[in-house]
Amino acid sequence: MFRSALAADSIRRRGPLLGLSLFLVVATVLTWLVYVTLRRDVSGPATPYSAVFTDVFGLREGDDVRVAGVRVGRVQAIELQGTLAKVSFIVQDGHRLTSGTVASVNYQNIVGQRYLALDRGREGPVGELPVGAVIGVDRTEPSFDIGTLLNGYEPLFAVLDSEQVNNLTNAVVGSLQGDTAAITQLVDQTSVLTETFVGQDRTLDRVITGMDGVVDNLSGQNDNFERTITAARNAVAAFDNRREPLVSSLGTMTAVAGNLSRIAQDVQPTIRDMLNREPGYTRHMLDIEPQIAYTGLNTPLLLKGLSRVFGEGAYMNAYACDVNAYGFFPGLNDIVPIVVDAATPGGTAKHTPSAGAWPMADQVSRKAWVGLLAVLTVGGLIAAMLLVKEAGIGYHRYTAEFAQAAALRADDIVAVAGIPVGTVTAVRLAGDHVEADIRVRDDVPVGRDTRAAIKVTTLFGSRYLDLRPGGDGGPDDRTIDLAHTEVPYDLQAALADSTRTFEQVDADRIAASLDVLSRQLDGLPAVVPQAMDNVRALSSVIAQRRDQLGSLLLNTERVTSMLRRQQSEIGNFIRQGQELVGEFVARSAAFHALMQSLRSVVGSLHTIAVHDRAALDGVLATMEQLSGKFAEQDALFRNLLQIAPVPIRQIANATGFGNAIETNAPAGALIDSWMCAISGRAEQFGMIPYLKDCK
Repeated sequence: MFRSALAADSIRRRGPLLGLSLFLVVATVLTWLVYVTLRRDVSGPATPYSAVFTDVFGLREGDDVRVAGVRVGRVQAIELQGTLAKVSFIVQDGHRLTSGTVASVNYQNIVGQRYLALDRGREGPVGELPVGAVIGVDRTEPSFDIGTLLNGYEPLFAVLDSEQVNNLTNAVVGSLQGDTAAITQLVDQTSVLTETFVGQDRTLDRVITGMDGVVDNLSGQNDNFERTITAARNAVAAFDNRREPLVSSLGTMTAVAGNLSRIAQDVQPTIRDMLNREPGYTRHMLDIEPQIAYTGLNTPLLLKGLSRVFGEGAYMNAYACDVNAYGFFPGLNDIVPIVVDAATPGGTAKHTPSAGAWPMADQVSRKAWVGLLAVLTVGGLIAAMLLVKEAGIGYHRYTAEFAQAAALRADDIVAVAGIPVGTVTAVRLAGDHVEADIRVRDDVPVGRDTRAAIKVTTLFGSRYLDLRPGGDGGPDDRTIDLAHTEVPYDLQAALADSTRTFEQVDADRIAASLDVLSRQLDGLPAVVPQAMDNVRALSSVIAQRRDQLGSLLLNTERVTSMLRRQQSEIGNFIRQGQELVGEFVARSAAFHALMQSLRSVVGSLHTIAVHDRAALDGVLATMEQLSGKFAEQDALFRNLLQIAPVPIRQIANATGFGNAIETNAPAGALIDSWMCAISGRAEQFGMIPYLKDCK
């Protein structure tokens, strides 16, 4: 058996290397798109500041900092300091802050995004804030709380009394009795207002028609819109579930981009030399076209010969049948057979029969073991991460009791001062109240007097649980009882209360009050008829568009119903999207390093593509000619592709035991015809025969 070193491993690696290169290019492009979409740097030099808030819910790192609605900076970091939130931000140097500046967290849009607004605040003598100054909590306004707005309806409808409404009606009418001038002024202003609307009849028509068309289109796309919302929610949820792998891979991509940048800088001179080299590879290939054609014509014959050499097993047959020394000593090819024939009994050269094929050994490749070990390692890491998450390492678990669930669900956010510090793990009914199991970071001081409140995130109805730590120690049985919890006011119950209140209003008393008002209007100037004409004209305009208004209201009801059905999906979509975007924005430094590396790579490519454009064009032109020459030999390439798989497979089998080729020499390493000739003459000279089976 003979072994010879081969370079077959390099051929096997070309496929995986090509796949890896393609993956790196696609990953880099996608990462660049995400970076361009999410990263919004502040142009020019900027000054850092910070502000302390009682609540910053909805504000995220990377959000805008605005002055009078104009973006002048961005939020850099948000951190929890006890029960307050500290927001660090930067502002362009042209907008310095003063000691009177007031910072507030404002709504940016209806879906709940916020931005940090800066106002110059109180007037009077103020000084410029130094770099890195902190705006105290006395000069900040927290994030707007929709729950506080809803809770404001509770006392309104709770104190509303039907008897007081009746008294108020009588008092208003009584105050108008005898005050004709006031009534005249009221009627005159009403006339002017209605005349303005009537005079804009065509404009009103266009507005109603346009709104009806828009709402009708939205209503007609309800099903598609719902599917879009669901698909977007599922997509964001999938990314959110893989947030940790995505974030952790950012560092790897940054390192890969950095390596590509260094490689591009290192190989740039070599590439430029290659482009400017004369005559160049492709030109040389075109110049030796006859030699290439001759080689291509004989390659199929070579492959067929290799198939015969490897055709008996997973090895190469090496059978030294005769001597071919033509390359060294021309003319011996004719002499050697004559000598061998003469030396062989019978005058004809003989050969030993084939020794058969070696059985292929059953071996397991070490690469398979390495691959299996890598899969087991990755699986173990994933399982460890899942176990850590389920075990809640770094978190404490508590239970909060509420009078009602108020649409709170599992996986909703638990926040302190608007900063997420945990999640709701379960919500269940416990007798006459609801218990919510929550998981809170262990660095949050949940004391005995800690309060919990369910708050509304957006107008779509999403909720989160707000914690206000207080007191020493911890709550009894790790439970925040009903006395320390709050729920948002139920607006539906408020409307029901108002309905019952209005049912108790005395309609007869209101009618009598209107009768007094009509007698008071009797005898007023002609302005009253004019006002009535304008009201009639306005009502006529509206009546003519009754169908359009009806369609507008119907389509609006359909759209709002769809939004109401999807409010939970939309809320979860917005929440998970904000968290996912927040994770990427929080790693702006890694994105910046990645973009720096990509910019370096692009700069190197730009140098090659621009400064060496003439040489690059020449290379492309010769490559085009070369590819044309290859295209002319289509039949030859097809023949090669049909023949090549068999010998390549056989060579792979023969080299499957290591970095060597398996060789079988049945007749030994010596020349078979010579040994058979010597063996045939052994008896004549009284020698032991070398081979007895020569034929």
